[in-house]
Amino acid sequence: MSAVDKAVDAVDDDQHANSPSSSGSSKRRSYPSGGAGPSAGKEDRNFRSLYYEKVGFRGVDERKTIEALLAEDPISREKCAHFALKFGVPADRRRTLWKVVLNVSAVYPNNREYVSKWKAKPYKDVTRALKVMGKTKDSFPKAKNLTITHLLLANRLKFDVESQLLEEGYA
Repeated sequence: MSAVDKAVDAVDDDQHANSPSSSGSSKRRSYPSGGAGPSAGKEDRNFRSLYYEKVGFRGVDERKTIEALLAEDPISREKCAHFALKFGVPADRRRTLWKVVLNVSAVYPNNREYVSKWKAKPYKDVTRALKVMGKTKDSFPKAKNLTITHLLLANRLKFDVESQLLEEGYA
């Protein structure tokens, strides 16, 4: 049994020990996000929030906090990075948050689609050029094609690609 399961069981056992209908049943309780159990009315928070509140720490509602961070104009990369390292990022917002933190996406929400298209265009041009030159092929593994593309973008691609990949340990 993992530490996460133990923490969930501890919270469930403590909540049911304090309830008037505690009959000592050994039936496994579902997670709060499943909507069942005593936490069903608490806006679908994850089990960590319930555990932290039970132990006495001030709870942080990750969903509301992440929505507030991503609603800023411009989005603060520092605040997003701090939040991502300190708290759990909800799965539905993880991709957006990490794109902002890693400077892949724009910090201004209005420019996000334009910037992603602008950054994808040079990559598509380079991959097309490598295919035309015969350096990459659809029959190669995707990792090999991406490695060759990376070497070209880093100005390290040699004329004899196969020997370079063997020499540098990529193949």
